[in-house]
Amino acid sequence: MFLVPTDEKGPYYSLLDSFVAILEARGYREGPDIRSFQEHRLMGSTLTVKYAEQPYKPIGILDGKLNLKEVQRARELVVMQSAHGIYYGLEPSRIVKISLEPLDDDGNAIRDPRLLDIAKLDAALATLPFVQALDAATIIAQRSADFPFRRD
Repeated sequence: MFLVPTDEKGPYYSLLDSFVAILEARGYREGPDIRSFQEHRLMGSTLTVKYAEQPYKPIGILDGKLNLKEVQRARELVVMQSAHGIYYGLEPSRIVKISLEPLDDDGNAIRDPRLLDIAKLDAALATLPFVQALDAATIIAQRSADFPFRRD
């Protein structure tokens, strides 16, 4: 939610607050709770290492703030996040978009985040379900040796 002091809110902020409330009612969540420790590391976060024991499970589930269904729905709506391209074999200064993968029944991401082609993802989301859209937008890339918590 946008943190604007009540006394500074203009006429558009009440509309914005209403819009955000509608999104949240439909399951949209943004922020650290829907991402796993691995996903935080890929974007350069210095999140505490207490989450390293379960690096593929979103923080909100580990902290008990959100349940599996809430996090899964939020990840389906957010779809992607930014990451450092160096983890995908690209130049160190490049920022890329990666997938927020679906979660299994235990709340772990089903695979490592994939590098995405945004134009393909936009087109795919118009006609395909979430998981198939991610598949259609995936760019094959060589992950670096220091890819956080790499599975293969």
